[in-house]
Amino acid sequence: MVGHCFGGMVTTMFHQAHPRISKGYLLLDTAAHAPVAPRWAATQAPWVIGLVGRLLELLPTERRALLHNDMQPFKGTGDIHLNRLMADASHTTLRAWLMVYRGIAQYDGVAALRTMTQPVWVVVGEEDTVFTVEDSQVIHSHIPGSKLITVPGANHIIVVNNPEIVERLILDFIRDSMIFDEPERVSAAVDRNQPAQKP
Repeated sequence: MVGHCFGGMVTTMFHQAHPRISKGYLLLDTAAHAPVAPRWAATQAPWVIGLVGRLLELLPTERRALLHNDMQPFKGTGDIHLNRLMADASHTTLRAWLMVYRGIAQYDGVAALRTMTQPVWVVVGEEDTVFTVEDSQVIHSHIPGSKLITVPGANHIIVVNNPEIVERLILDFIRDSMIFDEPERVSAAVDRNQPAQKP
């Protein structure tokens, strides 16, 4: 399983619920627990979470077609970019967007991380200011045998700004971890994605 940011938290919680289903995990730019401010709100001011929950109840439960959200206009943007955040919210509905942030505020994945025995790579952009290199080091410290990879020059939205690096990491992870029964097919896929060699 591959999870970026909140997706990494979902991946960790999936492991907690179903520890034997996935053969390995690639956790990108995520954290072992909620950031300081949301964690404070969840533990010291739970009424804030309750207020968000009440707001969620009042918002319409509309469904939207799962159409592609074109992120190309946001390639090269920084960690916090208002137009990109607005595009996320409008694409998923405000209700779903708030549910994600409520989930982040209440998240604590330390216990689940410590039970991971599958191959795990923890990847972080060197310039990530949302979930920092230190956050990934904490994840790495909780998972025996995990591998920590820092990507130079990458920020939090590595999946938008550096998709070729993410693709390469996924293929390398599959090949190096030998998690599939047909390694020759994986090697062929990796070879197809190799950059052309100069003579």
